[in-house]
Amino acid sequence: MSAIVESRVGRVAQRQARPAWMEKPRKATLAAKGVALVVIIVLVLTPFLVVVSTSLASPQEVIANNGWVLWPQHPTLEAYRQIFSGTVVTHALGVSVGVTLFPPGMIPTYLMVKNLGLLDNYLSLIAPMLISVFNLVVLRGFFQSVPEELFEAARLDGAGNLRILLSIVLPLSKAALAVVGLFYAVAYWNSWFQASIYMNEDHWPLQQVLRTYVLSGAQLANSNGAGDSALSAPQTVQMSVLVVATVPILVIYPFLQKYFSKGVLTGAIKS
Repeated sequence: MSAIVESRVGRVAQRQARPAWMEKPRKATLAAKGVALVVIIVLVLTPFLVVVSTSLASPQEVIANNGWVLWPQHPTLEAYRQIFSGTVVTHALGVSVGVTLFPPGMIPTYLMVKNLGLLDNYLSLIAPMLISVFNLVVLRGFFQSVPEELFEAARLDGAGNLRILLSIVLPLSKAALAVVGLFYAVAYWNSWFQASIYMNEDHWPLQQVLRTYVLSGAQLANSNGAGDSALSAPQTVQMSVLVVATVPILVIYPFLQKYFSKGVLTGAIKS
């Protein structure tokens, strides 16, 4: 009998010594977490659903619902046909893709760009600051994590520094490269301020065009080559451009997300 009591006392003492987060959660706690998660998902997805639905709605539905549609009754791609019928959005999309591959600095100085003769030139969005210090630190930390024995073995086989970089370091650094690429892509795909300073309207990237559509959608819709067929509800045009500007990053991110935590943590630990 005393052994049973001692065993129970020992289990109670062991349970009390463990932190609260190591205990098995109660059903009520799990249910509360599930409800909270569902609420958060709904709050996050509802604005995106409204944007996509409004872009697919007919002008009559948009006007009847005071500018916002949660679920279109008669979906139409007329707004997308309109924004792609001209050259404003398609050209701006190409500019954004090019700038994201060759990202500029956050705020290059205007005088430097002017003295280099880069005003109204795509190089003004690329050349002033090609290297981010933070991204450089992340890559440096990851490169330092590569075992030195691999370098020594490669040198014994006659490999030079360039061969070591291309054949050993870069293949082992996919996680860090994916993280840096994601940082650059998100930051500079969403960038519009530099273009508003350095570029004329004909050379704007997509985000600057999107900003102008949001501020004056009706005027741009009428100047986009649609003529008399321009939509009477500018919200559909605005939401359509917003979807076009958002989808590319949403498509790319899932392929890079698996590398994100590994690349950032390794770079932080080694730096």
